[in-house]
Amino acid sequence: MFNPSPSTKDSYQNIKIKGFSDVSLTNELSQKDVSLKIVDKSNNPIAEINSPLEYVLAGFAACVNAVGRRVAMDQRLHLKSIHIEVIGTIEQKRSNGIKTRSRAGFQNIDIRIKPDTEASLTEIKIWLDELKERCPIYDNLLNPTLVNVIAIKEFKQPDVA
Repeated sequence: MFNPSPSTKDSYQNIKIKGFSDVSLTNELSQKDVSLKIVDKSNNPIAEINSPLEYVLAGFAACVNAVGRRVAMDQRLHLKSIHIEVIGTIEQKRSNGIKTRSRAGFQNIDIRIKPDTEASLTEIKIWLDELKERCPIYDNLLNPTLVNVIAIKEFKQPDVA
């Protein structure tokens, strides 16, 4: 786990998600008071529950919206609304166990942001540059992030007298 220095410790926040899945391939996740169900669509592409990949893109759109509104407030830019469309292209061979040179993740992500504002093109460019600078999910998708994967095997201890 990441340990920030004492001087920066107050600016860091841990976000924790807990999940569980059984043979149904549906992941049940919870964080604070929110529960989600996510399904592996590789075996059921018409499932009505969203896939993890769709949640990644939805989270990206939601983060751009939230940060975009904060940046607009800071810049005193009046936004009536923000329309966001996120499209990700993924090569499915590797995640399906087929050998390929392609990465398992998104090959590219296009995000189209249409701010409804009276601002000039110059003001919108300044807003967009600041949004990209401050958006944590944009940063995570653009830059390497240390990811620790830890498997824990729980052993059942026999009752011994």
